[in-house]
Amino acid sequence: MSELIAIAFDQKHQADEVMLSLLKLEEAHLIDLEDATVITKNSAGKIRLKPYYDLLAACNGLSSRFWGKLIYMLLLDGNNSGLAEIGIDRAFVEKIEANMSPDTSAIFIFVNRADPDLVVKTLAQFKGKILQTTLSKKDRGQLEAAIS
Repeated sequence: MSELIAIAFDQKHQADEVMLSLLKLEEAHLIDLEDATVITKNSAGKIRLKPYYDLLAACNGLSSRFWGKLIYMLLLDGNNSGLAEIGIDRAFVEKIEANMSPDTSAIFIFVNRADPDLVVKTLAQFKGKILQTTLSKKDRGQLEAAIS
């Protein structure tokens, strides 16, 4: 089962830097990313999405429905109907909206396999705020302490 980790950052390019670090770990076979999306918001409020996923796997899986529904609800719909069907509650959407002010970024990651200590060590160099995770309480605590 994949673990979801969503982290917001105060700087516009910080989520991109995190993604680069995670891609390097994946290249070294130290982490198995199912997919990820970086969201940035510029000073004018324009939102840019940068998806990172296996296109063939995403066509059939939860992740394409998850990203599609989440992005649609955040950017276009506003009423967030239908979120519960894919496991997204209103509180999660509100956290994202509240943390996406101008010149900020966020990263949403589905991880199939990773050493939690390695992920914490990698993310420790970046300061962010955990918006949502399915990690255990212990792993979440370690991650929060590292990036706070």
